[in-house]
Amino acid sequence: MAISAVNEVHPDGDTLFILRHSDAPFATGEFEERWSNALPGYQTEASKRNEDPVVTRRHETVEEYSSLVQANSQSSHLRFRLSSALLIDTSSYFKKSLSEKWNTPDPESGYKWTLEGKDWDGEAFLLLMNILHNKVRAVPRDIGPEMFAKVAVLVDYYGCHEVFELWADVWISSSDIESVKPCYSRQLLFQLTISWVFRKRKIFRHVTDVAVRTSRGPIHTLGLPIPNAVVDAIERERIVSIRILIQGIKKYWEELNCHGVGFSDRPKAPA
Repeated sequence: MAISAVNEVHPDGDTLFILRHSDAPFATGEFEERWSNALPGYQTEASKRNEDPVVTRRHETVEEYSSLVQANSQSSHLRFRLSSALLIDTSSYFKKSLSEKWNTPDPESGYKWTLEGKDWDGEAFLLLMNILHNKVRAVPRDIGPEMFAKVAVLVDYYGCHEVFELWADVWISSSDIESVKPCYSRQLLFQLTISWVFRKRKIFRHVTDVAVRTSRGPIHTLGLPIPNAVVDAIERERIVSIRILIQGIKKYWEELNCHGVGFSDRPKAPA
């Protein structure tokens, strides 16, 4: 592998972080199955359009990405010069990994520590590091839902929630994250991830309510930090809601028949 230029996040840093496969597909869900459609005639076109991209077909992720990596295996590796002191102060993950007892690769020349990661989005990782290193001017005040979700994944993995509390508020206030569309989609799962990681209860309640009403089975996690407990709770609520709806229809049907207004008694439409 050719040595790429180093992103000097901290010019005097003592830690080299090598990010491999920084252009890996994000939230593909290649190990998750699409929902079966027993009643395709009752699903709206809008629902199909929003639901179809949620789980990417496996050949579109695994095979195509493998071909891309083989064809251009050197360009997706990024290197960052970082400060171990700042990482230790801001991240529970780095506090452990930069201890003397943690097994890390032998450091490259000019560094005390060499760490590695893979499959993170390069732009999102740089944004994370800029915030952890107090490079405020390099941090955008507005990011899209997918980038926000990518950052949320990193924050959850590296355990730096407290540092990102104010930034999460800034990004939410300058975006439409709080505006939850009434459909099951990738963006809905991104919003669920963001609201869970950053503990935004109002958004979380709204997102889960939409998921209960618009999902057709257990929601997909796409490899995002959505706990199984949340998935199970949404599915239980969905099933309960369906049962209540069916019971209501049965009760209404029985009331109609009790009053002699059964559907068999309705006049037939003229030919």
